[in-house]
Amino acid sequence: MLPSVSVCIIVFIALTPLYLLGRLLWRQGRGGSAIPKEKERAREIGLLFFFLYLVFLLLATLWGDWDRYDNFTDLLHYAKWRIDIDYGINLEPFATIKRFYRYRTVNSRLFYTNVIGNCVLFIPLGFGIPKLWKKKYSIPVTILLAIVLPCIIEFLQLFIGRQVDVDDILLNFMGVMIGLMVH
Repeated sequence: MLPSVSVCIIVFIALTPLYLLGRLLWRQGRGGSAIPKEKERAREIGLLFFFLYLVFLLLATLWGDWDRYDNFTDLLHYAKWRIDIDYGINLEPFATIKRFYRYRTVNSRLFYTNVIGNCVLFIPLGFGIPKLWKKKYSIPVTILLAIVLPCIIEFLQLFIGRQVDVDDILLNFMGVMIGLMVH
């Protein structure tokens, strides 16, 4: 249940000028020039692509039925109902991974999409943070982000009718760690 390519392109086209304007104002506010120097251009381009990656990450993981209910209270009731009856929620580590692995020959597309995809989707996070924020980068902060971000995403998926799975958190974390090792 991912957004279409056209939706992603529209969102990218809409957000890129806003990002560039924000970067311009941020650079000027910090006493830098509006136009980056030649040695800063690669980093600025990297930051733009990292921003677009983060937008895609949020689109891919939080695309769902946000408009399912008329108000926030109904959305909360829906999430509570899911928790009460354990609907679409897996809190047993490795249960989904084992199931997908066991039946991968029957439906290899699901295996690659869910197991491999959940890992690969987060590799740029572990790679990008150390490369783009060298001065403020630290391994503990990256590891904390690797735990907190997937937990927030899975929590929000509770409200939009998507599966909530501890294995997704484990695979996302593994992806960030792979990216961290590659950097």
